[in-house]
Amino acid sequence: MIDLAGLRLQIETDLPDAALQLVLSAVDEELTSKYGSATPVTEVITGDFRRYLTLSRLASSLTSVTERESDGTTQLLDISGTSTADARLVGGRMVERLATGTNTRSSWAPEITVVYAAADSNRRDMALVQLVKIELEYNALKGERVGDYSMTAVEYAAEKARIIAGLVQWGFA
Repeated sequence: MIDLAGLRLQIETDLPDAALQLVLSAVDEELTSKYGSATPVTEVITGDFRRYLTLSRLASSLTSVTERESDGTTQLLDISGTSTADARLVGGRMVERLATGTNTRSSWAPEITVVYAAADSNRRDMALVQLVKIELEYNALKGERVGDYSMTAVEYAAEKARIIAGLVQWGFA
């Protein structure tokens, strides 16, 4: 998640740090409750003795892959990318079980726990910045006019929906 200092580089505001942090935290909580955390993702997947597993989010890298047999024994797999690797990330969404690694097997065990870094964290940070901007600018007026100056505001709900739709389009949700 983007921090307060990073947010201040992209947003000009007179709000004190504590108030701006509250807005940032609220927007982050809203995204997290709807679409999941920006921290490493953990998925437990049924292997069904297939060769490939499909992740629910786009991954930039694997952190760990652990197989669990029906008898309860577990095996932490080698994901080093070397010739001894047991699994590898393919295309960001799939994890392939390799038969050539240290723990030779051509298909997955019944249950697999995959921990990975989500590839959408930069998009999520940009969405956070855009949503914080909208929160700071929102004043419930459709527009205002003072002398020669006039301003028409964006539709708050529609603009939030547009930003969030961009996250969905890129596989965040």
